[in-house]
Amino acid sequence: MTPRQVHTVVQIVASSWHEGREPEREHTARLAARVRGDLSKAEYRRLEGLPPAR
Repeated sequence: MTPRQVHTVVQIVASSWHEGREPEREHTARLAARVRGDLSKAEYRRLEGLPPAR
């Protein structure tokens, strides 16, 4: 990952942590894959159990 991509993942995980959520390895791995472009937005949302984006 590029330094910018790493920074993005760290910021998102930190934001979630400040909201009271514990980062999980599987979630962080999917997030990193999304940031790298390995997962589409729709695939990421499906894997995270989120409803499809409109």
